[in-house]
Amino acid sequence: MNIQIEIQKIISNYGRDIIKERRLVYILSDYGILKDLRAERRILLDIIDEGYAEQMIMLQPDRQDNSLKICSFISEVHQKTGYQVQKLITVFKWLSDSLGIVTIPFESILHVEQEAPIKEIVIKGKYKVKDPRAIDKVYKLPVDSISNSSSNTTGVKDSKGMIMDRAAAKAAEEHIKYVLSEFKVDTADIDFSETPSMYYAVITLASNIRITKLIYLKDTIAEAISPTGCRIIAPIPGTNKIGIELIKEQPMAPSFQSILPQEKPKDSLCCSLGLMADGSPLSIDLSKAGHALIGGQPTSGKTNSLNTIIYSLISCYFPYEFKLALFDLKGAGLNIYEGIQKNYLVEFGESYKIADTTASAGQLLFGLAEELTLRKSLFLKVSCNNIDEYNKLYLSGDLDPSEGHSFTPRIIIIIDELSDIMELSNYQSTMKYILSEGAQYGFHIVASTRHNIRRNMLTEEMKKAFQARISFKLESSIESKSVLGSSDAVGLYTIGDALFYDPTTASIKHFSTPYVDKNTKDLITQYISTHPIIDSYKIKAHSIDLPEKQPKLHSISGIDIDTNTIIQAVSILLQGGKCNEATLQKAMSCTFNIAHQILLKLDESGITKKEKNVRTLIVKDLAEAESKM
Repeated sequence: MNIQIEIQKIISNYGRDIIKERRLVYILSDYGILKDLRAERRILLDIIDEGYAEQMIMLQPDRQDNSLKICSFISEVHQKTGYQVQKLITVFKWLSDSLGIVTIPFESILHVEQEAPIKEIVIKGKYKVKDPRAIDKVYKLPVDSISNSSSNTTGVKDSKGMIMDRAAAKAAEEHIKYVLSEFKVDTADIDFSETPSMYYAVITLASNIRITKLIYLKDTIAEAISPTGCRIIAPIPGTNKIGIELIKEQPMAPSFQSILPQEKPKDSLCCSLGLMADGSPLSIDLSKAGHALIGGQPTSGKTNSLNTIIYSLISCYFPYEFKLALFDLKGAGLNIYEGIQKNYLVEFGESYKIADTTASAGQLLFGLAEELTLRKSLFLKVSCNNIDEYNKLYLSGDLDPSEGHSFTPRIIIIIDELSDIMELSNYQSTMKYILSEGAQYGFHIVASTRHNIRRNMLTEEMKKAFQARISFKLESSIESKSVLGSSDAVGLYTIGDALFYDPTTASIKHFSTPYVDKNTKDLITQYISTHPIIDSYKIKAHSIDLPEKQPKLHSISGIDIDTNTIIQAVSILLQGGKCNEATLQKAMSCTFNIAHQILLKLDESGITKKEKNVRTLIVKDLAEAESKM
């Protein structure tokens, strides 16, 4: 008996809302349809009671992400109740078919059963070594299923799989042509395309128009096209054409599926960032870029960008290829990755952890530094300059496992709010060590930081180590230049609108970040949790005694704000001159931020006083200053 057809008959008699009522189960039972399907009957009741049937009624039948959403429902019910995934698939398939919802086979997305144990592969060279690639045959990457569940929608459909407004796109194209003609800029050809967030025109100028004219007029023309939301690239690097990016009136974030590669990248460690203006996915190869810094003002999309990078990595790469070390002192929500900890997180201390306190951050950071030192010694013994050479040598069977050699994964260090780490005493030198020497040994830092990075704890040398830069909207050109090296980030518009400095081409690329929704997160996490657990990657954890909230001590230039430092500062101010940061910077050879913190300390102690933006010294000698401390 075809249960879908019977449910469709019930819908035709009672309406679609019958799907969300227990009455559907009672009617099917009265007809004897569920007589021998007791487990499925119980599952159907629970699906109705928990509201999943009602959510399915609300789905638009032709949306391309329906399969992902329904699979996330299956995952949630499985985690709550423990029902067999295959039986859940059967019942949800009844409902989706009855409602006319177009889906692909749920089995192609969900990893339904635990795979057979991984067969060990031994490489016989000079030494016998274990081949980590043995899991390739049984470990299915999420990218294979997610890519199948939703085709790339760029240029034709929006992030929800709905047809874009072609009339609006045509009107935007005509408006750009009209504005250019008003400035007497003749065009030979216009290639017009769109993404969920913006329109993009690639313009070939007429032979009588010199591109230098556009270079001088680009800001004026951009403002004429749209006072907010237009950017002109003149010329497009490597061409004699110009590009015009026009933000839509109601921009939407691209889907996560649309930014993923169609297949697993080879010989690299690429993480997806978003969609560029021309609709092509943008990614960064950490194996070449080394480290990446994400800047932007609060709530501009930095944490979501980190989530995009993490989920794209675990969707495209096997656990033996990389591990994650997560720092989340501000509690931004990186604990969602606990579901993948056994395969993808580094293990330190007594268990897999996310560093969310100052104590755990210290343990993980110092453990990573010691791991880096160990790798350096192992690579030196076998005359390898980088991690790729070392792993290639290991897989050829030329390294002796008894001497500590093994296949070495890259470690991606994710830091949500870098200044929270850099403000902790004694951590700066460790971070500097990993930044300066870690990349060639497989350590890559991807960190977000607040917009005012000139005054945080990064030295210029450390900033240069972050070769790849991503910036969301910033308030001033000074802040923008400190992140990107240009003032372009001031002109960004909406949340998720970003610029990427690509160190491999020395160019700046405009892109939109996707929003990684809960359905996609749950699906990927559940998918991975059903896979075989491979050997963990453990680093040594240092036992350190730190308070939960560490005082903000600054030591970048070798100065700690202690009593001696305060006395030194007071003696300088007593000699005359203005009571400001510049005076202390010059005399103490320290950064502006340290000088500012010293003055705040003097204000708190009653040694100085600030009124109407003017600070004055109110003690007469050092003895009086010491009495106030």
